Amino acid sequence: MRQPVARDLRDMPYTPQEARLPIVAEDADTPLGPHPDKKGNLWDIYGNPRKQRPVASHAYVMLNTNYLEVEGATDRRVRTSSISHKKNSAKAPSVSSVRKTGQHALGTGTEIAAQDILGDLGLSNPEDHWKLTSTMQGLGDSNNLVEVTPGTCRFGPVRQGGVYRMSFYLRNLDVDVTRFSVSKVKSEFVNVIYQPGHIAPGMAAKVMVEIVAKQPGIVEQLVEVRMKAHVVRVPVTAKIFEAEEYDRLDAESFVINRRHIGRHREKSDAGEKRAVEVVADEAYCKKVLGEGNYLSPPADFEETPMH
Repeated sequence: MRQPVARDLRDMPYTPQEARLPIVAEDADTPLGPHPDKKGNLWDIYGNPRKQRPVASHAYVMLNTNYLEVEGATDRRVRTSSISHKKNSAKAPSVSSVRKTGQHALGTGTEIAAQDILGDLGLSNPEDHWKLTSTMQGLGDSNNLVEVTPGTCRFGPVRQGGVYRMSFYLRNLDVDVTRFSVSKVKSEFVNVIYQPGHIAPGMAAKVMVEIVAKQPGIVEQLVEVRMKAHVVRVPVTAKIFEAEEYDRLDAESFVINRRHIGRHREKSDAGEKRAVEVVADEAYCKKVLGEGNYLSPPADFEETPMH
């Protein structure tokens, strides 16, 4: 009788339990260089981690309830496919019907107003009523139809006897044209320069803030910008030093830390221009500062040190 022949373990259909390989953790190391998984704002085109920008400061943005109460119901309404998913476009009445029937007659017909949808104004969140008006439309968040960059104007230490400038930009995130106005600043140290007019959707307007360093002190001011939907308040801060004290602190900082204290030597977040600009027009500085308050800066005051 023929004897059975022993078979190798590799020829067996199922490997016994003791012959299996041990279970190890999955190798999840990030591959070097470009990889299909490295797509997004966290990676650059070379597959290296992208350097993240620091968290930017934000301005104070709130609803312009005074405008919404008067003009919100009859403001120009945009009904396009891009905002058809919004409740203020689908359910809110048209502007023509509001103008013809009047606010007192709204809700008696087939169309309903914001109050009929959300209830009385005395409920938990009365600000939701304004989201149904034509003013609070927009492609994105109805609570933020304006973008302010940068959110604060931080001048840092400045030298007495000069004029310094810093700008911020208002970008319209609405689907309609909007206007803006800057309230007059009640301060002898802060001036605001801007060109009034319309801002088209997606476009930005420039607002320039000046610090008039007449005398030493700390400047803390809010620049208020009013738009259709929002009221924006941009903080402005600066610390004015006497000329001799500023020069002493600047020289001491450069010897110890190899850097100057003035922000007019720094670059902006984008790295394209200086964060703070020093006004070099002597005639303009004398006009703004007043007679006898202008002090000419040192020769190397605006030079950027080489690294």
